Amino acid sequence: MTFYDAGETVKKRIVDEETRCFVKILYSGADGVTEFPYEDILSFELTSYKAAEGGIVTRAKMELDDADGSYTDGSNAAFKRGLAVEMWFRYGTDGAADFRRCVLYVGEKGFESLQDGGGEKTCLVELTDYSFFLGRMSVCREWEAALSFSDFAICDGEDTEKSLVHGIAASAKGLCVRRCDNVKLRVPYCECSRTVWEELCELAITYRAYLECEEREIVFTESEYSESPIDTTSQFSLFEDVITHIHGFNEYEDYANDILLKYRRKTEDGETEIRRVFSCDEAEIERFGRVPLKKSGSFISDGQTGGKDFEQELCDKWLTEHLCGGKIYYITTFLALANARVGAYMEIRLGGGRKTVRARIDELTLCYKKNAAFETRLWLKGER
Repeated sequence: MTFYDAGETVKKRIVDEETRCFVKILYSGADGVTEFPYEDILSFELTSYKAAEGGIVTRAKMELDDADGSYTDGSNAAFKRGLAVEMWFRYGTDGAADFRRCVLYVGEKGFESLQDGGGEKTCLVELTDYSFFLGRMSVCREWEAALSFSDFAICDGEDTEKSLVHGIAASAKGLCVRRCDNVKLRVPYCECSRTVWEELCELAITYRAYLECEEREIVFTESEYSESPIDTTSQFSLFEDVITHIHGFNEYEDYANDILLKYRRKTEDGETEIRRVFSCDEAEIERFGRVPLKKSGSFISDGQTGGKDFEQELCDKWLTEHLCGGKIYYITTFLALANARVGAYMEIRLGGGRKTVRARIDELTLCYKKNAAFETRLWLKGER
């Protein structure tokens, strides 16, 4: 996974400590595309992270100066839940280095009115990417009518009619697959009855893929089982002179040494076969005692990979992951890394330049405040 392509001018200004980063937020109203006045934006905080369900999600919150009540008095019909806003980061004020990060949508609470004891009025707006709506949208057209697939590839951009990713995405009106890697492993038969996002997330977890919903378009890439190589090159280097805080620690919260993969394989005639696959490390069990973990799956291929049946190879990979902890780093910097993304790799230099660590971004927060320095917060996982 790589950083977003921001162009050379933006990249140069990101590391220019004399250039301030602002935010530019656009929306479509009765008068066409309109920009929220810069002076009204008191703060904006955007966070992207890999959710437990398996997909990458982006959430944000914006605070606006609402002294005249124009954001919350109902006079502008555009200011309501579901409003789409374009999120830009602007390096400098000359317009030569603007970077469009994403499109977000106003959340369920709409434009919230806040007022302190002194009478100062502000407006809080919570924003989300489109995965929030997919997480509420069923794949089923009607009650108790599951969506079924027979002999489908996991993801096939060349034959989308027989691709699970494309088939599930097509169940949501207006949703398409923007970018995907081919994963030609096939599932003989499966049924889907959950939300669109839940089904796509399970595919991403099982086939170890990067899943994101950019606007109303699905990205399903970087699968370890795809035909395309995975780009793990370092995209950026942070040195100690621009790091304002760092906390490093070892993380073993997900430790397990005995994995059970339990899954059901359905057939078209309605029969269900319950299968169990195990993978354990006897030496670790002898040392620490048995620490079990159950896994499940709905999209288990009947193919082979790495010389093993897929289900056994997957179970073995999960065991390796849960045996090995990792070095976690929480880092803050005043550089506005607006082109960084979850899943991309970067380097951090620690200890007065004596040590360089390569790590993957697991969570990213971009924090703009009108009357304070910009701050980027990173949760990084060091290579094992």
